[in-house]
Amino acid sequence: MNLPSLNHPELYQGLYVFDFGERVAVGYTAEEIAVLLRSPEFKDGRAYKIHHATAEGELSLRGLSRLDVNVHEGMVFYRASADAARADFEALKQSATTSAPPAVLHWRLGSDSQAELPECTVLSYPAEASDRVGRWLEAIGFGGGDQVEAGAHFADFFAKAGTIEHDHLAIAPDPRYHSRPPAEVLASVHKPVQRELTYP
Repeated sequence: MNLPSLNHPELYQGLYVFDFGERVAVGYTAEEIAVLLRSPEFKDGRAYKIHHATAEGELSLRGLSRLDVNVHEGMVFYRASADAARADFEALKQSATTSAPPAVLHWRLGSDSQAELPECTVLSYPAEASDRVGRWLEAIGFGGGDQVEAGAHFADFFAKAGTIEHDHLAIAPDPRYHSRPPAEVLASVHKPVQRELTYP
């Protein structure tokens, strides 16, 4: 597979490559890949996730057997006190204003009467973006929680008995990772690089 040249290849980690057969294109979001696979014209194409990318241009691809953009995961940051949980909530909220995340995030503050540490904040996000979200949390230096748990079963944390949600913030992603409308995705399949990513 001959991939096009990228100016900042490391920024494409977590995005997708689509193999049309006679050509390939780099830089799709998961939602955009879903658009292509739903199209009768491209339903036989192959999609790959850029699992790892370096500044030197080395890309590691992982083939996709299926792609469900509706699956979400969650991370729960437990605290002993409500004040500490609120501080975590405000810290990530503030960080997101200066460094936008790579996907839509839902950030919730609440409590769980059945937990040993009853106060918590919960971050939910698309499962396909879990690696990008993890790198973003590391980049902003977020160190919330005395205890942290993660997984798909935490995506809808406040639906379970004994939990109460006190606050909720939806955080918009970095504009570079906004998914384009389906018509725009289909009209730009001739472009080998679907989005030009650069450092802010």
